[in-house]
Amino acid sequence: MYTPSRLERYADDRPDTLPTPPATLICLWHGCTQERTTLFCRVHTSTARRAIRTGNLLHLSKMIDLLPAQVTALTRALIAPPPALVIPLPPSPIRNRICLWPGCERKLSLQSLCPRDKHRYRRLIGRGDLPDRPLSSQAASALPALWKAYLKRPDERQWPPAPRVEARPGAAATDGVCIAVGCDTLKQYGRGLCESCYRQARYQGRLARFPKRGQMNVLAPQPDPLPSSGDVWIDLLPRLPARLRPYAEARRLQGVERYGVPLQTGNGRDPRIDAFQESLDGLAYSEQAVQEGYPWAPVRDRMIELADEVAALLSLEDGL
Repeated sequence: MYTPSRLERYADDRPDTLPTPPATLICLWHGCTQERTTLFCRVHTSTARRAIRTGNLLHLSKMIDLLPAQVTALTRALIAPPPALVIPLPPSPIRNRICLWPGCERKLSLQSLCPRDKHRYRRLIGRGDLPDRPLSSQAASALPALWKAYLKRPDERQWPPAPRVEARPGAAATDGVCIAVGCDTLKQYGRGLCESCYRQARYQGRLARFPKRGQMNVLAPQPDPLPSSGDVWIDLLPRLPARLRPYAEARRLQGVERYGVPLQTGNGRDPRIDAFQESLDGLAYSEQAVQEGYPWAPVRDRMIELADEVAALLSLEDGL
């Protein structure tokens, strides 16, 4: 007895006609051939959403009701035209020229003279030695001789002579007003002059005409303070920053414990010498901190400037 095989039984059970597979939907974006899901492919869906946010394209809900050709026409306007072909121009024949000034080998691009020689050329035109017209190679041959003649001319500008620094009659080189005639600066720099008058007198070679301040031995030890009146720390504390006041008060108490009285005025010591000696000690301590690896280089530099200013107030630039 014949028994049909399994494959023959499956073939008998199949219908005579198979269902037609669905057609592939092409993206409606202009020029795109990818498969789409709704209107556009995955890439152009993101592009369409960005265009909708900027207002350059209709919303997707409105484009669904349009015909495919209409949607494609809307996307065609969003495609930028291809960039125009830029043809490079040939190099200009006047580039890499040499300066026309005789003896100058500087290379130029579009000018006839280098910046230095162009400045000379303009000065010759301003003096009337040359006409104000484009420079030619023949006229450039006479430029060096004209420039030498220009340099030999006397300067036509009349500068007023600087007034000589003179000392007021009877003025002494003590702390107070500058002793120069016509200067009322209160801060003296050296020889009784302020900094400006001191530098001007030194430039004029007249510094020796001014009295030298009586020199003091700034390295000699000071005597022990004598009892007097007042309290320097109390007057100084309001001027200090908040973070320094506790340390200043502690320093004041240390002085009271050592000498029995706080720092007072008129105690028999010269405060200028004390300030100078303490500034020198501060220089040594700050340099020691730098050499030991602490970041104190800016502090040391500021203390050097402070010590130099104190030395200037003591007129130590004239020698000890």
